[in-house]
Formats: sequence, C-alpha cells, structure tokens
Amino acid sequence: MDKILLKYLYNLGLKNKKAVVYTAITLPNIFVVLYILGIALVFFLKRQCLLRFVLIPMVVLFTVTIIRKIVNRKRPFQVVKEIQPFIPHDDGESFPSRHTASSFIIGMAFLYVNIYIGVPILVLSFVVGLSRIMAGLHYPSDVLFGGIYSIIIGYIGFFII
Repeated sequence: MDKILLKYLYNLGLKNKKAVVYTAITLPNIFVVLYILGIALVFFLKRQCLLRFVLIPMVVLFTVTIIRKIVNRKRPFQVVKEIQPFIPHDDGESFPSRHTASSFIIGMAFLYVNIYIGVPILVLSFVVGLSRIMAGLHYPSDVLFGGIYSIIIGYIGFFII
C-alpha cells in the first residue's frame, strides 16, 4: 500500500514538478522563520509558555533523529526504480520524515500558544509532508509517522503534562 500511494502521489508531482520542488524547499524554511519569530513573540507576550515552546520541539527533533539512525530505512528513490528524486538527497534515514515531524511539532507549539495561528500551521504541515512524498524523498508511512508522532508528543507535552 505504501508503494502504491507513493507512486500515485509521485506521478501527480511529475505533473507539477516546479511547484512541488518549490514547496518542498521553501515551506520548511518558512517554518524555521515562523518558529524563530514565535520564540521571540512568546518571550515577550507569553513568557510562561516559553520553556515548553522551545523544549518540546527540541525533544521531537532529537528523538526523530535517533529513530532515523536506528531504523535507517532506504529512501524511495533507492528502492523503487520509477522514482527519481526531484531534489538531490542523501541515501537512507527516510523513516520518519524529519521535515514533517518538525513542521507538525512547530504547529503544535503554536496551537499551544494560540489556536488561530496553530491550526493554519498544522494545515501547512500536511502540505510539507505531501511535498516530501511527491518529490520522491519519502514514503507515505515516513510522513504519516512523523506527523502522528509529533501530534502525540505535542499533545502530551503541551496539553497534558
């Protein structure tokens, strides 16, 4: 099922390759800028939220990096002959998608501070994940796990603990 959905989304991406490449490169960079601005805003406006706003995304980034090194799943372009990545990328460490996990945990951090900012960022996080699949860099399960992992850790860290 993973490969079937991968091929379907990749073929959709082939029809809009420039848009997929632009999205896959630009949107994660926008998330970095948003997060840095968010840290500054939280520092000045909601200082009591600052520790969680910074710490929980760091925990997700660290743990996802460890999982990737342990699993070391080959990327789709290494396994599926029809897939050629739209963006040059190193081999391995495909699972889970760190871009997707990072964007979703940033969305959860903003949701913790302000629902009206957090929800649109979470929607854009879905687009980040989709672009990673369409660009031939990740399997759908890489993206799905990265997103779900961040939502679960974010929910626990921001809203339960």
